[in-house]
This record gives sequence, C-alpha cells and structure tokens, in this order.
Amino acid sequence: MKLENQVVSLELAKKMKDLGFKQDSLWWWVINQDSAFTDWGLESQRYIKYYKKDNKEYYSAFTVAELGEMLPVQTIIDKQNSYFDFYKEKQGWFCVANSKNYKGIMVKIAENLADAMAKMLIWLKENSYL
Repeated sequence: MKLENQVVSLELAKKMKDLGFKQDSLWWWVINQDSAFTDWGLESQRYIKYYKKDNKEYYSAFTVAELGEMLPVQTIIDKQNSYFDFYKEKQGWFCVANSKNYKGIMVKIAENLADAMAKMLIWLKENSYL
C-alpha cells in the first residue's frame, strides 16, 4: 500500500491546520515555493525542523493511527439525538447518519480510511464537539 493512502490527503491536512489541529505528526506534506514549479511531497518528521526555516509550507500528514488517537472515545450525539457511523464498502468509506430526520442516509466520504477519519475530525471540530 502506498504511503499516500495511509496518511491524510494534502487538501485535508491544510484544512486541519487551518482549524487549529496541533501540527505534530510522523509524516508531513511539504510544499516547496522556491522552485519554478510548486512541488510537494511527503517527508518524515526528522526533516521538518529544516523546512520551517525555508520558504516552504508544511502540513501534518497524520497517519491512520494518529487520527485514531485523536478521535474521541465517546459516541457523539447531536441535539436531535442523531449519531453518525462510518464503515468501509468496496467503493470506499461511507458515513451513515441516523436520526429522526435522517434514517440511515449513507454518504460516501473518502477513498481511504485516513481521509475518512480526517473528515470526521474536521466535522467534529467545525461543530464544536472537540
């Protein structure tokens, strides 16, 4: 399995940083603005201290394990007694909303587990559950 499928995507990593998630991970997305072309890639934690000094953007590329540790242990139930669950099908990761208004509505949220977990954390943060 490619490393890119085991960490949160660059797009979601940027959103998580914007929302204030602590930037502390084993892997990082690094964007080099110095070259004629903007390039990006994954780098291990040991190089980040050097990138912070350069003209580069960096975002925590949280692994599935790191994202799992960030998710709360309790069930999140909203004001309408809704709860949300996510699981894998052949086509990717889905979220199911169960409430009075949403009886088992299923929405595909991501191709891989890292992005599904990141989207769950982003939703929890944006809705003040974290």
